[in-house]
Amino acid sequence: MVVVAGTAVGARALLASAEDAVVAVPPALATAVGALVEADAPALDAATVAGGVALADAIVVRVVTAAATAVEVAAPPPGGGDERADELLHPPSATPADAAMHAAVRNLTGRSVTVACSRRMSPGPPIILDCDPGHDDAIAMVVAARHTRLLGVTTVAGNAPLEATTRNAIIVRDLLDIDAPVHSGASRPLVAEPKHAGYVHGESGMDGADLPEPSGPPASTDAIGFIIDTCRTNDGVWLVPTGPLTNIALALRAAPDLGARIAGISLMGGGSFGNRTAVAEFNIWADPDAASIVFGYGGPLIMSGLDLTHQFQATPERIARVRALPGRLAAVLADLFEFFSGSYVRRHHDMQGAAVHDPCAVLALTHPDLFSHRPSHVVVETTGEHTRGQTVIDRRNLREVPAANCDLLTAVDADAGFAVITEAVAHFST
Repeated sequence: MVVVAGTAVGARALLASAEDAVVAVPPALATAVGALVEADAPALDAATVAGGVALADAIVVRVVTAAATAVEVAAPPPGGGDERADELLHPPSATPADAAMHAAVRNLTGRSVTVACSRRMSPGPPIILDCDPGHDDAIAMVVAARHTRLLGVTTVAGNAPLEATTRNAIIVRDLLDIDAPVHSGASRPLVAEPKHAGYVHGESGMDGADLPEPSGPPASTDAIGFIIDTCRTNDGVWLVPTGPLTNIALALRAAPDLGARIAGISLMGGGSFGNRTAVAEFNIWADPDAASIVFGYGGPLIMSGLDLTHQFQATPERIARVRALPGRLAAVLADLFEFFSGSYVRRHHDMQGAAVHDPCAVLALTHPDLFSHRPSHVVVETTGEHTRGQTVIDRRNLREVPAANCDLLTAVDADAGFAVITEAVAHFST
């Protein structure tokens, strides 16, 4: 007997109630799902099954031996055992996607199945996403909504002026149909003059798609206050900044207790080379004084820099998989990917698509096995005429190198990472 679990939570739930073999895999990984299912149903088409799992938002699919005529998902007794597992395995009602998946697997296997599906996922780590949407920020929001407990979204000026980044964050939140509040924050860097990235993202910050109007204004214009209050009232919050670090630095300065309260900071920024200057990546370059505060705050810090994110490209094949999904969100994001990738391909010699930077900062928390990493000591240059905004990564093989202050992500399984993104888009696209 084989159990295919779309999440580790689903696998644990089944393990708690059954002695069968349970394997947790990302639902969109066709090869893995096909290999697992083949043991009991050799004729299954792997891509069809995996696509069905992703499309139907299946948490768990169970396929049994050829001798069986029906399949049921094992579950703890109602009202007993793990309450979260009970919720996942006993969804309150089936959706049309549930029924479609049930029919698809029945047609493929000639056997009846029960599919446990729900739009409620494992809550994941509690986070505040601090962003400047931005095409890749939008993708970070999708992954965060799918795989974290997204306490709120805060916006900062960066890829576009604050009014535009806030508008874009609200639009993406609306397209996802989630309840996370959006709070606008800093409209300029701490010291430097504000500069934006219209040459990459367009003047709106998210050019390239026919976007709806936002549903309303932000919940507040006090992102810093929201960050402080939320981290003081919730244990173990991760701050996930994917734009300039102005809001995070201001919060750390305004609330000295914050650094000891949060679980850590997972940021997108920096690298051993630059994209705004020869040595400075945009997010750090846009507010190096804020970045210096964040890198020196003293707690857990995960850095997704350009060395990593340039491995994570929106290639034509990956964009095509998103475009093939049904629903409005998929169509919008595919259009955004096309525009974003066009900017990159035109400006670079050897890139097949845009570097999708920002989701890496979320995936580092939700799917850490996708990454290789190295503890490193990193500081931010704030005064150099040619090096302002550089993240100086100490790679010397010397005993006197300062202790590591961040976990530097160095490599990513890009195919598996984009499978997570594609599944997340499918989950919300209706």
